[in-house]
Amino acid sequence: MILTKRDIESIDIDFFVGDKLKEGKIDQVLFIVPTKRKIRYLTRELISLSPNKAVAGLKIETIGSFAEKILTEVEGDVNLISDESSILLLSHSFNKTKLQYFSQYREQIPFGTLERIKNVISEYKRHGITPERLKEEADSLSGGEKLKAVDIANVFSNYQESLISNKLKETGDVYSSLIKKEKKVFDEAFAFIYPDSRYVLVNGFDEFTAPEIELINTAAEIK
Repeated sequence: MILTKRDIESIDIDFFVGDKLKEGKIDQVLFIVPTKRKIRYLTRELISLSPNKAVAGLKIETIGSFAEKILTEVEGDVNLISDESSILLLSHSFNKTKLQYFSQYREQIPFGTLERIKNVISEYKRHGITPERLKEEADSLSGGEKLKAVDIANVFSNYQESLISNKLKETGDVYSSLIKKEKKVFDEAFAFIYPDSRYVLVNGFDEFTAPEIELINTAAEIK
């Protein structure tokens, strides 16, 4: 399926990209793809299709790297936490939390459990879900599921406080910070980082989170 923000009856992406390559205007297109692996693949593909086997001003981002660059322009340095450091902070957050469901792990939480919960929390943040919302949703549960949800929400809250105090962010935090900015601020940062861009081409995704959709719409609405 192809969607466009413009009033266009039909669009042929391959023809559009090929045309820009022939004209030497591929720098007018900002490509947003799902993964770093896709960046490497698309870079090789575009170079192979270009008339001189070389392209100038090629701009390919993931949504995460795109959001990080915009926020960095707005706020200054954005320090993304590594997976190793996030596991360590999460372990400290467990130790600070009064646990019910996970109380048997008070002395030492298995690494595998920490890693799974870290991935769950990171995914929550990518979808714009906060600890407060988790606590509200826990009210509709019962028994062990409720205790588990409350524990995760409380650990999530303590973990988020640790990130803030250490001036660290995850991708979901970058989304959240950027979405709160005024559109004028977003537009000015975009124009500074991608001054030649006239088109944003988002390709290769199966789904988007709500914050990702909001970021894509904001970029697409820049005049």
